[in-house]
Amino acid sequence: MYAETANKLVLDAKRIQNLQHLPPYAATTVRAVTKEVRDLDREVNSLLAPYQSQSTQGSDGTQIKSSGFNPAEDPATACALLVNHLAMRRNKRCLLAYHRTRTDKLEEMCWSGADVAEIQSAATSTRAQSGDSSNLSADEEAYINSYSNLLAAYKGQWTDIDLTGSLEPPRDIFIDVRVLRDAGEIQTEYGSITLTKNSQFYVRQADVERLIQQGYLQKLGCVSALILFVVDKAILARVNRSKTHVARQNPLAVPAFFVLDLVGFAVLLICRTVLCGKARPVCV
Repeated sequence: MYAETANKLVLDAKRIQNLQHLPPYAATTVRAVTKEVRDLDREVNSLLAPYQSQSTQGSDGTQIKSSGFNPAEDPATACALLVNHLAMRRNKRCLLAYHRTRTDKLEEMCWSGADVAEIQSAATSTRAQSGDSSNLSADEEAYINSYSNLLAAYKGQWTDIDLTGSLEPPRDIFIDVRVLRDAGEIQTEYGSITLTKNSQFYVRQADVERLIQQGYLQKLGCVSALILFVVDKAILARVNRSKTHVARQNPLAVPAFFVLDLVGFAVLLICRTVLCGKARPVCV
């Protein structure tokens, strides 16, 4: 059936949109689709061969080319030409959609600040036995290199603005992050910190946003933060009620307020340790 092989490229393109990395380039399928297009084109030429164009001279002396094929006289041939033309057109559109989806994914990686070469090497680690070195074709590798250079030159015009940053304003200035891969020592506004695997930090989001995009750090979910917020409010409400009760019973027992504050702080520290794991460095 015509365009059946090209439909596999469309399914691959749809699957690529939901993946974090690019799957291997379907070179075999692409070659099969292009071969089918060439075969259909040769078939069209063979059908039109008996109806070669004829040249006639007009009244002004110009050469006018007219085809001897009339669809009304031979509807069977006209139907075959139409089917072949539609099949070739669909194959070409499937090829364009497949390659456009892959290039969009590569451009998205560049704009997100991810290292495309590192992502591809991680994606092909499971395919080392097959002898393949990259999921990209030769043309895609040339394209991504050129696009990266153009993007670097474009961003170089505005050194004070991070064009690859998120367009959404941060909800919190400081966030909890977990280190997924060793990233070495980085400089922040409040000093230098060493990012070792499985360690946790409380840092300013603007200092580590690029590392989060590159996959070195993981931003911890807001569930723990929400629980801590509720615990904070509960402890403060309890302490305030205790203060009010003590002040009414014995106004001279004000020093007991200090003890209540220490107890509340200790409980809050225990809750934070339980919810967020082991104690982690704080960079503020």
